[in-house]
Amino acid sequence: MDFLSSLRRQSLILALCYLLIGIFFVLWPGTAVDVIVRVIAMGALIVGAIRIVEFFSSRKYDRPFSNSLAGGVVLAVLGIFMLARPQVIVSILYVLLGGALILNGILAVQSAMDLWHFQPQRKLVLLALGLLTLILGVIVLLNPFSTARALVLVSGVFLIIGGATDLVSLFSVLNVTKSSGRKE
Repeated sequence: MDFLSSLRRQSLILALCYLLIGIFFVLWPGTAVDVIVRVIAMGALIVGAIRIVEFFSSRKYDRPFSNSLAGGVVLAVLGIFMLARPQVIVSILYVLLGGALILNGILAVQSAMDLWHFQPQRKLVLLALGLLTLILGVIVLLNPFSTARALVLVSGVFLIIGGATDLVSLFSVLNVTKSSGRKE
């Protein structure tokens, strides 16, 4: 298999993955959030277990003081907690996101007020964007589960658009290649 054939196959697989994940996100946004947390939890659990085993293996002396036992235990416990309580993890993440948006909005409003003396016409745009960011932060903070669903839904739409764009691009390149008589 030559490079171009391999590249086309990889592009096709990636575009189809985008489409399938995007459709999953759009049709089942609540389930998608849970699946994302569980996949991350499984990854943490697996990496934690590997680090614990690595610590007790005979190779541990190749890398002394690597803290693989402590790191492995922390990752394994985090993975178990995430599997047991995925909604808590989602809530924590969205509280952090809401707080970051609120802080960003406050800083933008402050900057807009500081700019009042220098550029009054541009202050209004920055003030409006800062207030919008602040309002979005409050919404995320007060209603993390609906926000998570909306974010996953929008991400799904973007993945579908990206996958469709990749497919159209791939098939356009294939048509040009075939019509120009080039060999792969």
